[in-house]
This record gives sequence, structure tokens and C-alpha cells, in this order.
Amino acid sequence: MKKCRRAAHGFIRTSVIATIIVCAPFASAQPKAKAKAAQQASAVTQPAVAQPTGPTGIGALKLGIDQDTLEALKSADGIYLLEPLTIDVQRTEAEQNALLYKARIMTPLSTDSAPARFTFTSGRLAGFTVDLDENQFQQAMSQLQEKYGHGSVTDDRKDEQCIYHNGASFKVNSGAVSRRWIQRITDTEHISATIVEFTVDICPPSLLGPRIGPQTSRFISFYDVHSDANPKPNPF
Repeated sequence: MKKCRRAAHGFIRTSVIATIIVCAPFASAQPKAKAKAAQQASAVTQPAVAQPTGPTGIGALKLGIDQDTLEALKSADGIYLLEPLTIDVQRTEAEQNALLYKARIMTPLSTDSAPARFTFTSGRLAGFTVDLDENQFQQAMSQLQEKYGHGSVTDDRKDEQCIYHNGASFKVNSGAVSRRWIQRITDTEHISATIVEFTVDICPPSLLGPRIGPQTSRFISFYDVHSDANPKPNPF
């Protein structure tokens, strides 16, 4: 009887040890499996961060800043005023409470200054436009496309036929090509960034005199656009 008890006791001990050996790896793997499952669940539940679809300004010159912040920009900011803001008397603005200024500024696009125009509404920068030369235009276009894609293109250039009494004729082409990027802020607000190349060419009054070639201007503009939260129904 004693031998049987010892044998049974030994069998029990052996079974317990075997159970521990078999279960130990499973137990150690459980925390890793739980951590992996938690990571997968987190990846599924967390919403993806939306990539920006358009710029909100040029460097430190961003829509929404106040006039003091604009005037305080320095060379270390990469873009800054070269002269005090002055009232832009040549522009008109339909929106009430808008203050219109102009000044020359330095930008990261060139070592030369550029004319710029600014619109302040309710004390905040609601829009601005910077004139560009051809090199600045191409650089800005390339950098915008690299970061935000090709944008939305509008081309309203048109040909005009120039016809003269001696039978001579040729075409001139005028109009604008623009590329626009939209950054949505809310359901009723977005920032519109547009780069424009505008060309004017006219038929000369006579073939005897010198002909003035096409004149092209280029600029980039940024505007904070608000839409009506409760638009009126279309009656048509």
C-alpha cells in the first residue's frame, strides 16, 4: 500500500510539472497578444488625420493674423514688410468694415521685393495678394503642386483675329490661366489660394506703326471665404 501511495504521489507531481511546462509559454505569450490586439483596435478606432489640401498663407504671413503681427514680421521669418502699410486708395471693397493696404514685401521666393495688397476685416487679415515675376511664379507653382497636388485649373484665354484692309491678318490671345487650391476650415468657411497668369494682347490700330507685344502679369492671392450657413432656396 505504501508503494502505491508513493507511486501515485509521484504521478501527481509529474503531472503538475508537465502542466506548468506546457502552460508557461502560453501564459507568457498572453500579454503580447493582448498588446497587439489593443494596438490593432486603436488603429481601427482612431480617425486618420486629414492631409492639408491647400496653403493658408506664405510662411509666417497667414490669414487670420492682426495688423500688429503683420507689421512685426522680421527677416528671420522669411517674409516681411519693407515699408509701412499705406491705404490702398485705388481699390474698392464691397464688404463692410474692410481696411485695404498696400506695401512692398520680401518673400522666400526671391531676393527682390514684391508689391503686395492686404485686406483686413474685423481686425484680421482676410486676404492678400503678392505680385510675382516669371521666375517667382514658376517656383511658387512648382512648390504648391509638390505639396498640394495640381489644384483646379481655369483657362479663359481667347483668340482675337486681327484683320486689315491690305489682307493681312493674325491672331492675338488674351485672358487668364489660374490654378486654385481650397483648404476647408468649417462647413461654411474655406481658404482659397490662387495663382494667376494674366495676359493682355490687342490688335494694333495700324500695321505701319510699332506693335506692342503681349503684356503678362502674375500674382498669387489668398482669401478667407465665408458662405451662407442658411442659403436662400433657388426660385428658378
